[in-house]
Amino acid sequence: MNLRVFFTPLALVALYACDTSRPSEPGDVGPTFEVANVPVSAARISFSTVVAGSFGPFAGTFTPGEVAIVSYELDPSVPDRNPAPNAGFYFNATLALTFEFPDRGLTIDFAQGNVQTFDNTANPDDQVFIFGSVNQNNSMLGGETVTNTELDFIGTTSMLSSDALPSSILSHVSQISVHFLTSSGFTQLLLKPNQAPPLAIVPPPAITVASDVGRCDAQVSLGTPTTAGGTPPIALAATPAGPYSVGNTTVTWTATDASGTTASATQFVTVRDQELPSVVTPPNVSTVTDPGKPTASVSPGVATATDNCPGAHGHRRPQRRTGPQCSVSGRPDDHHLDRHRRLGK
Repeated sequence: MNLRVFFTPLALVALYACDTSRPSEPGDVGPTFEVANVPVSAARISFSTVVAGSFGPFAGTFTPGEVAIVSYELDPSVPDRNPAPNAGFYFNATLALTFEFPDRGLTIDFAQGNVQTFDNTANPDDQVFIFGSVNQNNSMLGGETVTNTELDFIGTTSMLSSDALPSSILSHVSQISVHFLTSSGFTQLLLKPNQAPPLAIVPPPAITVASDVGRCDAQVSLGTPTTAGGTPPIALAATPAGPYSVGNTTVTWTATDASGTTASATQFVTVRDQELPSVVTPPNVSTVTDPGKPTASVSPGVATATDNCPGAHGHRRPQRRTGPQCSVSGRPDDHHLDRHRRLGK
């Protein structure tokens, strides 16, 4: 038999026995459910639930189905004071324990309390009890000050792998219960996960743009995907992020919700090179005909050309390109002789 104990800074408030092999209580949520893991680096663990049942003096305060957001923060540096290999006792390991009921604007905010864990390898349930004993905001329930709070997790034997202080949201939980102590006694709530609809994402439409001036790629405003379901907040990321080269690129959008669930979709981006090449011609040439000829040998020079996107094909408007202008002026005698030759004179 293990003891469940919660302390105030000055006095012991309650001491009662907890049989870790007890059968399920009336009002248990029922079959096991999964709550997605939160990274260990997340100091405050938060998840959404709904009220499944209520008991005690202020049971009527709460409505079945209303949302209850539970959050807590534990101090991982606190040592285990229980030498038993399957039971842990962590004195004042609770840094914060908060219950929010947004439908009624009620927040019960506590700090400083103990944590007990039971890794019941021989019994069908593991247990974690998180206590709060310091009222942070003069939290009231039914007009009475709440003096202590308790958050209980009951689960299958795989809920815990040891009696260590849990560092993430627990999985394989079969029951979550909450206790609020006031002068009228304990009010108990049974909670179940507020299962969010599956996370889904719809990408922005395909987009076609011209390459940026003087470049072979483009910075593109992709638009924003739409998401549905999941547990807020939803984070969005696009890969690759741009700029996008001339041609076709498949952009993968990924949505990640607060529980770590992801959904992805693709968007097509087309960048077209519509900037014409630039040609610089040599200067105009003026000369005279070669001696005894109506023509002239001319060295026109060399044209130079630049292109923002060498090797790109298509998607350009045709353009007439002209070379250097040449004018040839002949000597009168040469023209006269040439004319007489054509006339046979």
